Amino acid sequence: MYDYYKNIFKKEERLNIIKMSAQFFQSNTPTETQSIKCNDLTVRGNLAAVNGLSAASITTSGNIQTTAGNLISAGLLTGKVTFQPLPVQYTQVTSPSTTVTVGEFDQSVDITTFSLTTPAAGLEAFVVGHAGVNSNTMFVATLVSQTGTYNVNGAPLVYVIAVSDGAFNIGIKNIGAGAFSGPLKIRIKLLSNVAA
Repeated sequence: MYDYYKNIFKKEERLNIIKMSAQFFQSNTPTETQSIKCNDLTVRGNLAAVNGLSAASITTSGNIQTTAGNLISAGLLTGKVTFQPLPVQYTQVTSPSTTVTVGEFDQSVDITTFSLTTPAAGLEAFVVGHAGVNSNTMFVATLVSQTGTYNVNGAPLVYVIAVSDGAFNIGIKNIGAGAFSGPLKIRIKLLSNVAA
């Protein structure tokens, strides 16, 4: 008889734990210093982790996004890389060689240069100050727009050179037959960011 009631109490205790877990997951109130271990968990809405999320496997049909931390994987990450949709806008002032300082956490920036006058085969360069980069940071540089018609009014080729801790240089070479004049809009995307 004792074993019979003991089993009933154990079942009731397990049911209470399940009820508590369900209430924990459904609550809109943040619960501090508590954790629940689960073998399988299906989330129909959003899952937010303030101090970290650990799992042997995470599968999603949506996005995994980090806002202030890094996405770290000991295994292979597959899928597509999505960059910030709206680059932060900066404008170079004073001269074509003036340093442009951007935000430490910027992953994507548009820089509108000072007005350039660059002959065929001519070169331009300026420094971009970015506290979130080091010599191992990788970049993608793209010409977004130029004054005039490409290859008629010059053909600017933009690239990143001389990457160091806290700064990198933008190089611009006119590979067209004619000269170009006016400002360029250059988009820089970071593939890694030390500060993020």
